[in-house]
Amino acid sequence: MEATTTTTRQQFSTTRIVKFIFVLACFFISLSGRLLFRIETLKFDEHYNMPSYRWWYDASKSNSNNDNNVVLVDDIDETGHDVQRLERPMPLSIVKVPTPIFVLTLPKGGSTTIHQYFQCGLGIGASAHNRYPYAQSNKLKHVGITMRDNIKQNKPLLTVDNDSLDKYQIFSDYDSFKGSLFSMIDSLDNISKFYPNSTILYVRRDPSDWFRSASNFGSLLRRFRSSEKSPLVESLFSPDSPTRPAAMNETHWTTFYENYSDYVRKIGSEHPSLTYLEVPLDSNTDTVMQERIGITKQCWGRANVSSKKNETKNSNDTAIKNEIDSTKRRGPIALPRNWTADTFS
Repeated sequence: MEATTTTTRQQFSTTRIVKFIFVLACFFISLSGRLLFRIETLKFDEHYNMPSYRWWYDASKSNSNNDNNVVLVDDIDETGHDVQRLERPMPLSIVKVPTPIFVLTLPKGGSTTIHQYFQCGLGIGASAHNRYPYAQSNKLKHVGITMRDNIKQNKPLLTVDNDSLDKYQIFSDYDSFKGSLFSMIDSLDNISKFYPNSTILYVRRDPSDWFRSASNFGSLLRRFRSSEKSPLVESLFSPDSPTRPAAMNETHWTTFYENYSDYVRKIGSEHPSLTYLEVPLDSNTDTVMQERIGITKQCWGRANVSSKKNETKNSNDTAIKNEIDSTKRRGPIALPRNWTADTFS
């Protein structure tokens, strides 16, 4: 009887050992399978220059700027300004309206925010705002001056020999006051003639809000009124508007703004081949832009935003501050960069 019990115990122990070995073998097989899958995934990512699954997982949890898996990083644009953009810029194909896009929003009407919205979503080199790196020198050139020269020669607005302006897809704030005023609306006839399938984007601010912002922005309004200008721009001022800038009041300027808006709408309605998009500047603009343009709304409102500025503000380290300031003073970065507009087409 005792021998039988001993044999039973030995068989039970052997069974437990076999089960343990079996479970352990399954564990190692599963682990090796996961490792092999991870190695092959990394090889695939490296071969096709794609981010690994683990990178996306970690980034989505660790980046404080992230909402809905949007990761923003600091950068310096081609004019030397601190900016924020998507870590992985979106392809131009996601834009729901035809390009090029001509932004007719007046200065202090949200033009910088619009520019940075596109630059954030599509990458540095997709949007030209006021100035751009002139291909024939190491200096910045005003977009409006190039456009005015092309109009004088009856050339397409973006065509200049040996230049980089036509590499961009979005154009904003290209008023120029050098010599005489070249207003963005002075380019509309050229746009409708040479770019009949392009997009006119007009983000419209409340006229009184625009006046208050513009009147606090240096000599902007004075230059608008006193500079030599086209008959078209002059016609936007009411007949009773004083020619002396100091005599202009809010009503004169809000009337000018309303007339400007009406003329932009008129061009949009008279040229059905153009895509005309008007968006009010309010608390819902980010959502409307995401729906109508296609770039994430997390890129809206990123103008003049950079963690470097916070570092400067919060740091007592003079060396760090000087390094940041010197970085902000960098000159233009020559195009093309790794994420220029050509990359996304």
